[in-house]
Amino acid sequence: RLVVEGTVVKVELPEDSPGSRVTLRVIRSYEPAHGPAEVAFLLGADLRPAPRPGQHVLVRVGRGERYASRWAVGDARVAAERAWITDALPASRALPCPSGDAP
Repeated sequence: RLVVEGTVVKVELPEDSPGSRVTLRVIRSYEPAHGPAEVAFLLGADLRPAPRPGQHVLVRVGRGERYASRWAVGDARVAAERAWITDALPASRALPCPSGDAP
């Protein structure tokens, strides 16, 4: 549901869940193709490095998930993830969308 690249602007520790609530200023949105300027998501306490304002990151939050499933920090790691994503995008356009209507 969400794959974006950007800069961490805020990190909060919510009382109702482990980990952090991260707010990101979006530089590039991969999914959706045209998303909001800022997004917020949950990041599990076990993901490293821990988020902090100013970090350049790429994050993925899967459909139906509350927590980020992919977390890359720093220019080199983000560039590697970006290459993987942009290489996979053309092939993904030919895949059928999953639906509950399948027999």
